Amino acid sequence: MGAPAYKRLSADEKKERVQELMGTITAGVQAVKSSDDWTRFLKLASTFHTYSLNNQWLIFNQKIDATRVAGFETWKKLNRVVRKGEKGIRIFAPVPWKSDAPDPVTGEVKRGIWFKVVSVFDVVQTEVLPGKEDLYQIPRNLCTLVEGQEADGALAYAKLKLYAETELKVRVEEPELPLEGYNGLTDGSRIVVASNRPVAQRAKTMAHEIGHVVMHSKDGKIEPGHEKGRMEVEAESVAFVVMHVLGIDSSGYSFPYVATWTKDKDHVEEVKGALANVMRASQQILKALGEDEQE
Repeated sequence: MGAPAYKRLSADEKKERVQELMGTITAGVQAVKSSDDWTRFLKLASTFHTYSLNNQWLIFNQKIDATRVAGFETWKKLNRVVRKGEKGIRIFAPVPWKSDAPDPVTGEVKRGIWFKVVSVFDVVQTEVLPGKEDLYQIPRNLCTLVEGQEADGALAYAKLKLYAETELKVRVEEPELPLEGYNGLTDGSRIVVASNRPVAQRAKTMAHEIGHVVMHSKDGKIEPGHEKGRMEVEAESVAFVVMHVLGIDSSGYSFPYVATWTKDKDHVEEVKGALANVMRASQQILKALGEDEQE
């Protein structure tokens, strides 16, 4: 016999179920991080900055087909040069500062960050320098799109989209996006899901973005103060739990995705720390979908 239906579990059993699934994520992340592909990925990933949510939206709105962006000098490190005449994508770059002298009263040196506007360029706006080896040959990430499971995926996507639009009051947009680009994103007031992905992947992406809205947004905006890596671990964990309950296996995407966002940290503690938020958000979403009813 298989596991009992989620809606028939007690509150304590549901907690245990989510804990088990989080343990599955941890084990999956460990397996990803021990692979040769992971080492290759890190060599490229270390070259690129992780852009803030605001900058992601700036990139998305200026060049919807962008897949990997970097500054002029970063591309040169990869033996690529920006083609003449290419228009830069304008984003904000943080600039740390500190006062020239300590405060005369407290003795503290004041520090802070201001932002300047800089230009970045997508990989398609670059070309390999003559006579140089192209160092941009490693995949953007290791995630495998969630495929198959069409019937379950279509039903899950329809339910999740309806929940986003009617209960969360979020506008859903479904453009075609490059296969190497975003699968989806949200700013708290709208959710974008790439329409040219397998339907099970679209459902997983919708669950991920809904996770952000439920956990990290207020009044239609992503609240400041959330650490980007932690946000992504939580949102993808919610997507994995929700998809699992709906009968869809997203491990091929979710494990490498979480690994990506914990590459510089202790992934076990990161996943454990996300448990409370993941449980709360997952059960809120599943209840809205009719999958968390109490008998």
